[in-house]
Amino acid sequence: MPRQEFEGDSNYSRSKVLAVRGSSSRPHLGLVTVATDGFNQDGVVVISYERTFLVYRRGNLPEAVVNRPEESSLSAVQQ
Repeated sequence: MPRQEFEGDSNYSRSKVLAVRGSSSRPHLGLVTVATDGFNQDGVVVISYERTFLVYRRGNLPEAVVNRPEESSLSAVQQ
């Protein structure tokens, strides 16, 4: 971390995609590498890092399972 942060500082970030490739072992996923700079309210860089993460490839997003309770089972809201 190039600079110290203080309580009350506002933090912002900016990321740039460095690389994108398919996963050889999981064809429905891809690997994305990004570089991120974090800076404070004065525009001074306070942290920089690279990370790689897995994402679903287009058209391969799994079905979302929504487990919502029935509305009738919810307690009444008091106003």
